[in-house]
Amino acid sequence: MYDTVTTFPDLTSHQLPGSTTSAEMAGNNRKRGSNNEGLDPKSIKKNKTKEYWKNQAKAKYHSLHSIEEGSQGIFATCDRGREARCVEEMYRLLEQVASELYGLDVSDDKNGKDEDEDIEASIRKEIGDLKGAKSEKPFVSVKLDVECVVFFCLKPPCEPTAMVNALCAGTVEDRLKSRYVHRLTPVTRIGKANAEGLEAVAKEVLPPHFHQGEECIKFAIKPTSRNHNYLKRDQIIKIVADVVGTKHKADLKNPDLLILVDFYQSICGMSVVKDWETLKKFNLAQLQEPKTDTKEGGSEGVAAVASGVTRTATTVSSSVTPAVDVPAEKS
Repeated sequence: MYDTVTTFPDLTSHQLPGSTTSAEMAGNNRKRGSNNEGLDPKSIKKNKTKEYWKNQAKAKYHSLHSIEEGSQGIFATCDRGREARCVEEMYRLLEQVASELYGLDVSDDKNGKDEDEDIEASIRKEIGDLKGAKSEKPFVSVKLDVECVVFFCLKPPCEPTAMVNALCAGTVEDRLKSRYVHRLTPVTRIGKANAEGLEAVAKEVLPPHFHQGEECIKFAIKPTSRNHNYLKRDQIIKIVADVVGTKHKADLKNPDLLILVDFYQSICGMSVVKDWETLKKFNLAQLQEPKTDTKEGGSEGVAAVASGVTRTATTVSSSVTPAVDVPAEKS
């Protein structure tokens, strides 16, 4: 008869199911200690800078959370991660153009005023807010669920096409400087992003340009879609072309008028513009680049168009129906 000996595992060298070793516990503690530990210092600085600009834009300006049907505005593109700085810069540019075109004083800058004037202005503003007479800016940014794109909703008397023309003209003439804003797209009217909504917008935007004369107009249609897959490119072009009518001729190389159609999620927008190619597709960054080409469309061509745009934008600002005016034709 033998004695039965029961052996137990060495707990110092083995791990029970579900338990955590000292090395793992130390690693978890290090993770909980700091989210930035082990990261590249440049990455940490970049994240802090990005958060700073987001907070600056949020604190200084009010933003809408959706684009409403029936509204108008401007799309602006920028580099990835620079959306907050683009919003900040767009406010500055729009304030300057609104002052030049419409005589609006919408700037929050109080430099040059003495302390007593600041106090009095602050008191008047607070009293106005309490009485429900709070003044709103004629443009406000809208938060979008897409990178590299921002949108500004415009209210009368500001008109998107005139504002974009003036921004391009000011950039060509070196009166306006931009660092983060790239391409601009005016939107004269917003509607639903379906066939019926697109047709309704087209019937509102296109008649002043195509249905008020007997002459044949060469036109082109440029659709752009962001986070939208419902209507295809061919469908969009057909719907818009049907509203334009058969009297006018499509010309993709040298159109008199360009119809910009923009889709974003559940909304669509449209505008009619001129000199889109000559003005570098309304790209402020490209308009600021050194211009050495003296041929048509080069430095002389852009400067001539900018001069015409400035005169037309001034006319638009005093027009009764600014939404139907467009910049001057190519010189």
